Amino acid sequence: MKDGETLPPGQQTDAVTEPTGSSRDLPKRLLDAGYHPVLLFGTSTSGKSCILSSLMSYLRTTPHASISFGDGVIKTDSEYGRRQLMRAQFLFNRSVLEFIAGKANDATQDEPFYVPVVVTPANGLPQVKFAFLESMGELYKPAPKTHEYFKAPPSEVSDVMQQFHQAISVIYVAPFAINQGYVYDNNTPDDGAARREADLGLVGTIKAYEKMRTAKGKDHHLYLLSKWDLYTHEKCADTEFYAPTPGSIHKLLGERFNQSWSAYQAMPLGVASDRRNYMQYCSGLIGGKNILGVDDEIKKIIDRYPRTLWNWLYQNATTKDGVPGPPLFHDVLPRIPRKPTLSERILGVK
Repeated sequence: MKDGETLPPGQQTDAVTEPTGSSRDLPKRLLDAGYHPVLLFGTSTSGKSCILSSLMSYLRTTPHASISFGDGVIKTDSEYGRRQLMRAQFLFNRSVLEFIAGKANDATQDEPFYVPVVVTPANGLPQVKFAFLESMGELYKPAPKTHEYFKAPPSEVSDVMQQFHQAISVIYVAPFAINQGYVYDNNTPDDGAARREADLGLVGTIKAYEKMRTAKGKDHHLYLLSKWDLYTHEKCADTEFYAPTPGSIHKLLGERFNQSWSAYQAMPLGVASDRRNYMQYCSGLIGGKNILGVDDEIKKIIDRYPRTLWNWLYQNATTKDGVPGPPLFHDVLPRIPRKPTLSERILGVK
């Protein structure tokens, strides 16, 4: 690919082998430039790309904070680096603008890359830099023919886990439904098998984190139930959409993602155990590649989701000596999983 060429969304291109050692200094570049890494994990059609676009598009359409493309993270002294920069700029510029215009993201089909952004609050709070991981879901699918059953994370992920010794935010994306919404009639295909694959994929990610991460005590974790609008069937004005009870979310996660949800709650995080959260999320009413239009009242309700997630991310990045920083917006934060009582632990029930 030549300089200046655009990368069509969703187009599979020949992978460019990264020169030996060129990504090994990624953790150092992130640290030196003052970035807070945000790792999003989830299999195909979990909605990771749309989550990123919903976050970035919200800050591009609100006066409360601004977002700009950052620098200092992606090296461009190789073809690999130039492709990484092109993908990151493509997502931040074209994909986000298309999302605002009503077009959902195409699936990511290339090697992982980071999107560096700078968030500047309008109320005088400190400026914060984030580096969002974007990657194709196939990387997190189970590998049942291997003896370990799960794939090893790519170097773009494992290097950060092992060599970045400051706090990171980790988001495990579990889609309420695998299928597309608002495009089927009553003969909606069953997504049970694909959901089980997504569940196992997250188990593999959690196990990889437990094995590789060297600074667990500093990190923040979020189990995200995406595509939440498909649960309420477009009834966004219902309280079950914007303010469901903790018990209903907890119950759904246990039913639909039993293995990864159990593994998530059991992660040995030590002093960071209280930084283990969960929440539901809606990027928009997305049918196929189209984002359905909504009135202003419903838009305000949907906007609560990126506001809440930005709150969580901003407080993570500004945590000092274990004390979270101020919220970016005045919304509730994601929930902390309920701790079982002594009798529940003895009886093995929740």
